[in-house]
Amino acid sequence: MTGEAVEEAAWPTPDPEFQSTRTEVEESLIEDVLDDVADIADVTDTDPETVRLYVAADWKHTVFETVVDTGPDVGAVMGEVMQDEALREKGDAVNDLAQAMVSVVRERDEKTLAAMTEVDEQAVYEAASEFLAAEFDATVEVYAEDDDPPDPAGKAGQAEPFRPAVYIE
Repeated sequence: MTGEAVEEAAWPTPDPEFQSTRTEVEESLIEDVLDDVADIADVTDTDPETVRLYVAADWKHTVFETVVDTGPDVGAVMGEVMQDEALREKGDAVNDLAQAMVSVVRERDEKTLAAMTEVDEQAVYEAASEFLAAEFDATVEVYAEDDDPPDPAGKAGQAEPFRPAVYIE
């Protein structure tokens, strides 16, 4: 062939035009759920026929967005979320979730957090459902916790933003 030998050629450089933090967040969500389902199948020694993913309720995403806007200070976050009567009625569940979301926010940079607030988590899992179905040779169903989904094991309530609850059978 003509030109420079492969072993002497420089590594290609990424084109910034094609880099997207949002796409990276979406891909990470799919990788995480793939790992979670595989781990559950391994631990339970189950070959799933159906995989149900439950995406967190809207109020949980509101708590996440409040943590992003307020910063990773649990006291400040609780002061903000408790101003919302609907959240205040949830009491300890909001407190527990706020603490979990503070940990999530502390682990990520601002660019990633901004991308996370733009992601439609349910749409990401629905778009990946055929891929996940092929990986597990199972039917994959995606539900929003808010929509009163079929939930034989009561798992939907365990969903958190960017960490769907998983039920396999």
